[in-house]
Amino acid sequence: ESILIVEDEPLVLSLMEATLSNLGFTIIAADNPREALAILEAGEHQIDMLISDVVMPEMNGAELAARFRERLPDITVLLVSGYTANFIPESRESGGIHFLQKPFSISKITAAVKSALNSRPGRT
Repeated sequence: ESILIVEDEPLVLSLMEATLSNLGFTIIAADNPREALAILEAGEHQIDMLISDVVMPEMNGAELAARFRERLPDITVLLVSGYTANFIPESRESGGIHFLQKPFSISKITAAVKSALNSRPGRT
């Protein structure tokens, strides 16, 4: 599966990119929402999952996820943030939107991605 990661912290982006590519996922990386939307608009990549930081310049992760859902209604979304899920109502685990609290370990991001992808309709 193909995952687009949007994260404005270079170290966190590199960690997620390396971890998930080592698990066999195809990774597309963007360091800001504008770049992520350009990737979506170009249509050159299949994108099965969006992983986005919640707090970023220009647009927050929930807004970015909503924009992606306009084009890809079934995309699985994992929002990551140092804020709690209660602080971000759009991040509730419903409708394919999941939340992971920062900081997280390699095992936590791995488990969160696998859980989110396995929770899609039609998956067992």
